[in-house]
Amino acid sequence: MNRKIKLALNITSYILIGIIFILALLVLMISLTTKAGDVPKLFGTSVVSVQSNSMKGEFNKGDLITLKRISAAEKNNLKEGEIITFLYKDGTEMKFNTHKIVGVEIISGDAHYTTRGIGLDAENKQIPQDASGNDKDKVVAVNIIGVYKGRIPGLGAVLDFFDSKVGFGLLIVLPLFAFLAYRVYVVIKLVLAINKEKKQGTTLSEMEAMQAEIARLKAELGTAPADNSEPKPEAKA
Repeated sequence: MNRKIKLALNITSYILIGIIFILALLVLMISLTTKAGDVPKLFGTSVVSVQSNSMKGEFNKGDLITLKRISAAEKNNLKEGEIITFLYKDGTEMKFNTHKIVGVEIISGDAHYTTRGIGLDAENKQIPQDASGNDKDKVVAVNIIGVYKGRIPGLGAVLDFFDSKVGFGLLIVLPLFAFLAYRVYVVIKLVLAINKEKKQGTTLSEMEAMQAEIARLKAELGTAPADNSEPKPEAKA
């Protein structure tokens, strides 16, 4: 195989393994932090995978939404119409939801927000709704994660699939295994090539030694007296 092609393949394989490693790290980070009741933050921005169609039209189930992380003071000064991601308690677990602020009430100096899913349908089963369609429990500032900024259609479903056992196995573990198998193959091939060169080198040395021995024997035979000459006739008087 051409040397340049080999180099290109090696570089490509390392780039792919880097991408897979970054994806695995991202999925693991999102999975662990979500289970811990928080979302990862990078440069003041977080991402959340949408799990229902409660905001259908603004964003849909399977989208990945971006959030702007805000300070405690900003959390107490949000306005109606803004969309927020917040924590709520479901039994003994803390979960996330992203809904629109439809009402603001100040109690003892702290803001309490009434929220609503503007695209509610039968699929939304996370938070019980009251008769008005608003979320049953009001959101306090301390439970707000961030303010909705934008979405990436479908990417949330991809990350959720990565987070599943099957997805993680197929898209992360399998490529890593294939890469490691390829590297083992390259190492074995290299070892065999080295051994072959060593063997060929030994064979050549042996052939040179044999040729030297043959030359020596020929030289010895060349100096021996000739034995096959006929006797000369005696001269007559």
